[in-house]
Amino acid sequence: MTHDINTIARMEWREIVCQPGALAGRGGYQTDIATALLFALMVGRGTVLTPIAFLVTGVLAVVLHRAPGSFAGERVNGTLEPVLATRIPCESLYLGKALFHICYACCLGLITLAVGAALVAIGMGPRATGGVTEAAQLVVDAAPFIALVGIPALALLTQLGVLVSMRSATVAQAQQRAALVLITILMAPVAIFFGLLVALSRLRGRDWLLDLELLGEQLIAIDTHLWLLASALILIALNAFALRTGLVWSKRSRLIIV
Repeated sequence: MTHDINTIARMEWREIVCQPGALAGRGGYQTDIATALLFALMVGRGTVLTPIAFLVTGVLAVVLHRAPGSFAGERVNGTLEPVLATRIPCESLYLGKALFHICYACCLGLITLAVGAALVAIGMGPRATGGVTEAAQLVVDAAPFIALVGIPALALLTQLGVLVSMRSATVAQAQQRAALVLITILMAPVAIFFGLLVALSRLRGRDWLLDLELLGEQLIAIDTHLWLLASALILIALNAFALRTGLVWSKRSRLIIV
């Protein structure tokens, strides 16, 4: 199965390198690298202060663009059914595509991180004061957040992009659904949290802003390592669920959309 996964991953890479416009820098991996570089130049020091910056480039280039086209693009090009007719297991098809896009997204995030650290070291970019020691310390401080939160979160979002592609007839449809899923993931927890907070505050006859302030103080008091561990465990569980869903959806009967 490892050989089959590698075969699918190489096919995905060739599609990015050899697609129309790739050699001219339009739509190929050059565009993704340019996005990572430009984002790092704009954010500067911030790229090594939070895993959010690590996620942005991967989300823009992969979750909303590359991953949604993984299966839907082959449907449009008419290459999905020939691949399904080969000896390659359908499970390897999903694993190869998902693992490739996860690694690709992480590489773009690391490029952003490296450029941001370089800007800090040479004293360029927004809020960069300069110093190799400072840049190295920022990278060391950000490493646990990126390893425990950034990479698992990016892997989850990338898997969702691939899952959306599995059930979409066209690339445009898959990209629209991926954007909708991403917006829902970002907005739904916030809406639910504030809705419950306001409802509970009214039941107790208190100002919800006061309850929010008290809750914020309690959350700040929680140890950072505990936050990281809890976040990592939740993300790992969600990744496992997404992986299981992908393996179930990778059956030939489910991949053929009439």
